[in-house]
Amino acid sequence: MTNPKSITKKYLFLAAVALGIAGCVEPPPPVVEVPSPPPCTIPSGYSIDKGISQGLKTMRLPNCGNSFDRVFEALLRVSAHRPGVRNRTKIVNFLEILVRENKIPFKKTNILFRTYFDKNLVAFSSSRKISFYRKKPEIISNLIDKEMVKKRVGFEYVMGLKKEFRQLQIRVKEFKSTFGILTAIK
Repeated sequence: MTNPKSITKKYLFLAAVALGIAGCVEPPPPVVEVPSPPPCTIPSGYSIDKGISQGLKTMRLPNCGNSFDRVFEALLRVSAHRPGVRNRTKIVNFLEILVRENKIPFKKTNILFRTYFDKNLVAFSSSRKISFYRKKPEIISNLIDKEMVKKRVGFEYVMGLKKEFRQLQIRVKEFKSTFGILTAIK
């Protein structure tokens, strides 16, 4: 017959070994759910005021700083539902807020404003550019065409100023004609 003390010692020994091995195994880490950041919602709808409000909320989110171009283009589309000069004012105010909050640089907003809403061409913002383009008229012609597409959006669709845009088109056509003659003279 087996000694009851030895059986007890054997079970105690096995229990101690099992507990020792179990103590070496680390329990799995607790599962912690990290909430995903809110999406960078782009303005939509028919109200420029609601669009600007949504645009500001989006631009203030920590992970949405690179969404500016999409937000700006969306505001242009929203404002096209009810064109008016007031849309330009509201968009400018939106840009000024973002500059004050250091979300975008002033230079970028200045170029955007001038590209979409100013009668002067950004392509000719310095005399150095003009002298460079005189040697490469095809480059300036392409730049003017691209800028005029944006000016059409700003003048016609956002502000509803079709007549002013037509006048600008005439001025640009005359300029391109004159510029073409000047570049032919060497």
